[in-house]
Amino acid sequence: MNVKVYDSFNSFVMEFSTINSTAKHFGVSSSTIKRVLKNGMSYKNFFFKSEIIYNRILVYDYSHKLIKVLDNRSDISRLFNIPTTTLTRYIQSGKL
Repeated sequence: MNVKVYDSFNSFVMEFSTINSTAKHFGVSSSTIKRVLKNGMSYKNFFFKSEIIYNRILVYDYSHKLIKVLDNRSDISRLFNIPTTTLTRYIQSGKL
């Protein structure tokens, strides 16, 4: 979930890839950022908006032919009998 930060004039200021990284930057707990997001409140004259990124996973065969589109890692893990931790590690490595 991305968190976008806007100033009091609704101008985009910065973006964070997680709630935790947003909290760390502002020196508060992640629960504070969650509360601000949920209630639409401002914090130190900044407004926060969350954006859920749709992370579809495309599965290709060795000849680069698309064979499956799945919505999450758990589906792929079950379909191909791969532990989600292994799948996550390969996706993050970019070697998949």
